[in-house]
Amino acid sequence: MEKYLDVIAGSYLFQGVAPEQIAEMLKCLNAFQKSYSRGEVVFAEGDAVTVLGLVLKGSVFLQKTDYQGNTLLMA
Repeated sequence: MEKYLDVIAGSYLFQGVAPEQIAEMLKCLNAFQKSYSRGEVVFAEGDAVTVLGLVLKGSVFLQKTDYQGNTLLMA
């Protein structure tokens, strides 16, 4: 995760925090890195989410299915 400290430091969540402090914070929070394949679902609607994630590289789509079965792209 060290190679992504500049990316993490540039996020709104860690704005103004020195990279050395971020590294220590990540250790205390038991942070981990996980990779996903293109098209893989990270969380599905209705899943209980117990972690906070940062996208370090690439992008994600946030979509919701309405009552009629239509898929709506949210982000």
